Amino acid sequence: MNRFPILPWCHSITSLLLVASALVVGVPPPAAAQQAPAGQAVMAWHVTIAPSWFDPSTAPPQITPFGMLYVIHDALVRPYPGHRMGNSLAESWRESPDGRVYEFTLRRGLKFHNGDALTAEDVKFSFERYKGAGAKELQARVQQVEVVDPLTVRFHLKEPWPDFMTFYGTTATAAGIVVPKKYLTQVGDEGFRRHPIGAGPYKFVSQQPGIEPVRIPRFGQELLGLLRVVGRGLDLPREVHDAGHDHARGRAEA
Repeated sequence: MNRFPILPWCHSITSLLLVASALVVGVPPPAAAQQAPAGQAVMAWHVTIAPSWFDPSTAPPQITPFGMLYVIHDALVRPYPGHRMGNSLAESWRESPDGRVYEFTLRRGLKFHNGDALTAEDVKFSFERYKGAGAKELQARVQQVEVVDPLTVRFHLKEPWPDFMTFYGTTATAAGIVVPKKYLTQVGDEGFRRHPIGAGPYKFVSQQPGIEPVRIPRFGQELLGLLRVVGRGLDLPREVHDAGHDHARGRAEA
């Protein structure tokens, strides 16, 4: 396919979307003085954390599961404070003049929590696998998802659709959240929900059935080292996985 003239529509963001009811994050000190992550954060839900909350493909049409989805996973673009849509895994995105093609350029060096590279193939796979709220409308409107190269993906629409980015880039659906194609193909849907692998700021470690005490400690101005989700016992330690994903640090601002 020939390159088409495109209009830049790029957004940069630096703040963390606070989607959980009880998550407190500190402002990191300057890079030169920054120490190793330390401390603990506690998010608490008054309900059981359903397995569907770990898998964006089956996310229900509610805002609450995004508190978990955006902890483990990440999306090409997503809402941030003061931004309806901000770049996340995508370095930039553009819309064609006729409104029928949307092109996304991924950041270099992105990796999933298991070390696998995150590429445009994973973006296409995640979109086509999505079966949650809005899937029927997206499938009816999107003609093709084209992998141009490992860092570039294009969505071709059947006709101009001004609401495409609302469906793909906000919490209207979880279609824009990217999951690892290789890992998911190996373990299957059920295996993925038991042990999800994502590209978000926190890595899934384990889930233990049973009710834990709800604790919400206070924190000073420091980078947090552990996020403990209290609902039915889910622990996720903080990790910055590689230099290509260091943009997550910029989102850790109160």
